[in-house]
Amino acid sequence: QNNASLKDIKLKYYSLARDLHPDKCRMEGAESAMQSVTAAYSSLSNPVKKGLYDRYIAESATVDGEPAISYSEWEARQSFTMLPPIL
Repeated sequence: QNNASLKDIKLKYYSLARDLHPDKCRMEGAESAMQSVTAAYSSLSNPVKKGLYDRYIAESATVDGEPAISYSEWEARQSFTMLPPIL
């Protein structure tokens, strides 16, 4: 959801983290899913990274709404490879 607030993102992350935590979820692939959820939360909870991701979605969307290229491909086409530190 593109217009999710930081509070919404945080609530969803905690819900998924609780459900997918390897100590509680014995489902195969739970650890990998937890790592993916944590990585997504790390990016989406950072306003700069979320802004870049939102721009990626806006610039790479196709008719069916799915990105035409991966985020890493899109990022490589930009003039940056790393975000400058926020001071």
